[in-house]
Amino acid sequence: MCGGGGGDGGAGEARAAEAARRDRITKSVGEVNSAFDKFNPGFYGGISKAYLDYYKPQLAEQSAEARRSLILSNPSAGSSAFARKTGMLETDIARQDSNLTGQSIDVANTQRGQIERARSGLVSQAEAVGGLEGAANQSALAADVASRPQQFSPLGQLFADNLTTYANSQRAVQQGYKPISFVPSLFSNKGGSSTTNVP
Repeated sequence: MCGGGGGDGGAGEARAAEAARRDRITKSVGEVNSAFDKFNPGFYGGISKAYLDYYKPQLAEQSAEARRSLILSNPSAGSSAFARKTGMLETDIARQDSNLTGQSIDVANTQRGQIERARSGLVSQAEAVGGLEGAANQSALAADVASRPQQFSPLGQLFADNLTTYANSQRAVQQGYKPISFVPSLFSNKGGSSTTNVP
């Protein structure tokens, strides 16, 4: 009695089945990759840009307020102490600006990782089961979920020390202390007249 597969013990059928399985996998993987093709360098560059577009104006606003507070809390803007504080503030502002640039890249890379994990997960699934049914639709859905823009939270207070100094100086003035003109952020005794005060 003859066996199936043309007398080769079914080897031919097995080879055909394996070829069909590989074809299904190739087709599914192609559909997965096609759905994720849109995630190119321009896409990730757009994420970084969106991050900077959101946070840079907030940094600029806080920087301007910190500069203003520094001036108002220091009666003698020409002193060496004031110059030192101004230099420290500008260094801090530059550091925060650099931090935002680095963070914008980190945000893009984080989403890149999420998208790549979604893609590779579908590829692995296709290879494990011999091809995905409806791979194109599954991939499109996964790509849509993975590419949803991140929600950004408002920038926290970056220059609290400057604002606190100004607030303290304002409270001191309101309580009757007079600012000393030649030593920034120091105050004479209430009602004292032994120093030269800025009008």
